[in-house]
Formats: sequence, structure tokens, C-alpha cells
Amino acid sequence: MDSVKQSKYRLPNFTSTEENLLLSLVEQHATILENKRTDAVSWEAQKKAWEQIDSAFEAQMGIRRGPKNLREKYDNMKRNTRKSLAEERREIYRTGGGQYKPCTDPNTERIAPLLGQSATGLSNAYDSDVISFEISPAKEGFLAGTETLDESMKGYEGETVVEATEAAEIEATDWSSWNPTLLRKKKK
Repeated sequence: MDSVKQSKYRLPNFTSTEENLLLSLVEQHATILENKRTDAVSWEAQKKAWEQIDSAFEAQMGIRRGPKNLREKYDNMKRNTRKSLAEERREIYRTGGGQYKPCTDPNTERIAPLLGQSATGLSNAYDSDVISFEISPAKEGFLAGTETLDESMKGYEGETVVEATEAAEIEATDWSSWNPTLLRKKKK
């Protein structure tokens, strides 16, 4: 059997310089490449953008990678960014104490804004797992106790007194005589 097996020519691994160049070229075409539309016009625009990225990459680095390889590399970098951001969220919520270790990959910091919510997820301010990164400066004596209150605030009971009296009125009401027709009547 004289079947000749052709081995695939393997390009060298991407260096960090090549990755940085690829990211800077992708950032220039981000509106086209990260477009979520899936029609023929968008696909053609993305194909042209990847060909432009390939020609610019070859002109600057001197090695031809091809649009397919550049796109695969960018997709792998996006996948790794999503993984590292998810790991970072798991690390934040992890119990057991210990020191939080933030992601140190510079590519993650450049790719995450391009991906938007697909990388960071939707935020919900009313969720029990919300993480607020806003840190307000502490005022002097903030945790010192009630001694630091100014004179106008001393003796103020606030809304808790109102809530307690309203709760007492509601509890004292006899609801057994009420029915739906009485609830629809206007107050006198």
C-alpha cells in the first residue's frame, strides 16, 4: 500500500506579542465581529473583517496565520476569558474563608468589555448574591456608636414607632365581619 499520509503543517504557538496584536486588531473591528445578528449580510461583513485582520496581522508580524486560525484563536481567548470570570465569581462566593485571588490575565481585562454581558452575566440589584464594588468613604466616628450623633438626632425614634402603632391598629381590627363587598366600598 502506497498511501501517502500527509501530515498537517502546524503553525507555531501564538506569542504574547501576537495575542496583543490580534486583540488590538479585533478591538478595531469589534462592532462587526461581536454583532449578534445571523443574516447573510452580517456573515459577509464578519468574513471581510477577518480577512482585513489577517492582512494587517501578516503585515505587522510577518507570518501568515490565515483568517480561520486567527478567528479560532480569538474564540479560544473569549472562551478562556469567560472561564476565568466564572472562576473569579465562584471564588468570591466560596465559603471557608481565605484570601480572594483576582484574575491576573491582561487579555481577560481587554476581552471582557468586548463581550459585554455574555462574559459578566446579568446583574440584579435585588438578588441575594449581589456584589457591590462601590466603596463609600467612612466618616469619622461612623462606627463609634451613638456618642457621635449630633444633638438634633438624640431621642429620635424614627419610623419604628409609626410602624409599631400601625401594626397595633391592624391587629386590633376585627376582620371576621368583613367580606368582599365591604372591601369595595369607599371609605367614609
